[in-house]
Amino acid sequence: MGINRNRAAKLVKSALKRMQRGSKLLVCLCAVWLSSSSNLGENRPLSAETGESHQLTLADGSIIQAMPRTLFKDSVTSAERHVRLIEGEATFKVAKDTQRPFIVETYNMRAEAVGTEFSVHVSAEASVISVEEGIVKVSKIGSTLEERLFGGGRQPVTDVFLSAGQRMSVSGREPIEIEHIDPPQDLGWHRGWWASHGETIGEFVDQFNRRNTLQIQIDDPQLAQRRIVGYFRIRADNPESFVKVLSVQEAVIVTREGNRIHVRQE
Repeated sequence: MGINRNRAAKLVKSALKRMQRGSKLLVCLCAVWLSSSSNLGENRPLSAETGESHQLTLADGSIIQAMPRTLFKDSVTSAERHVRLIEGEATFKVAKDTQRPFIVETYNMRAEAVGTEFSVHVSAEASVISVEEGIVKVSKIGSTLEERLFGGGRQPVTDVFLSAGQRMSVSGREPIEIEHIDPPQDLGWHRGWWASHGETIGEFVDQFNRRNTLQIQIDDPQLAQRRIVGYFRIRADNPESFVKVLSVQEAVIVTREGNRIHVRQE
C-alpha cells in the first residue's frame, strides 16, 4: 500500500521533535522509511520482549548475533548481501565472498565488508560501528533521520575505512568520531565474556539497560561510582548474570519489582 509522502513528511517532522520519548517512535519512523525503499526480506523482530539474544545464519553462511530489542531486514541475492538494521544492536560475522559485498545500513550510515567481523548499534542519537576483524568501509549517508527519509542525504557523502580495534560514531551533523577500542572488552558480549579495566558499576549497568527490557537500578550513588576490574562470564542479554557477579564482588541487597532489579549496599 502506498503512502502520501507529503503527509508522511509532515508527520515525521513533527515526530522528530519528540524523538526523546523513546525507541518505539524510532521503529515507527523506520517503518515508513522501509515501506518506500528497497525490496528486502521480511522484518525480523529478534527477542524484543523476551530479553534474549538471537543468532541467525544467512543463506551465504554469514552469522548475525542480535541483542534483545533488535529489528532488521536482510536480503541475500546474487549481487550483494544486504542487512538494514532498524533498531538495536548486532554483530556480523561475514562469510568471505569477494563477488558479493556484505552491506549493513542504518538510517544514517552504510557499512560494507567482504569477510570480517563487526558490531553495529543504532539508536535515535547515533549509529555506532565497532570492528573486531578485518576492514570495513563506512559511509555517512544522511545527516539526520529526516534527511534520510525524505531526501537531501541519500547518497554516501563520507567514506572511512575502519580496521580491527576501531570504532566510529555517526550522529546528526556532528563530525564523525573514531576511537580505538579493546575488542575483547567492547565486543566480547556476544561470546558471553566481558572485560573490565576499571569501569564503574554504573557504566556497566548502562550497557545492560540499553540492551535489555529488564532494567538494573543502582539505588546507592556511591555503589554506582565504584570501579571493578576483571574478566567476567556475563551474558549481555541477561542482566541477572551481572547482578550475580556483583553480589560476589560487593556486599549488596538485591530485590526485583517487575522488569526492574534494585541493587543497594547492605
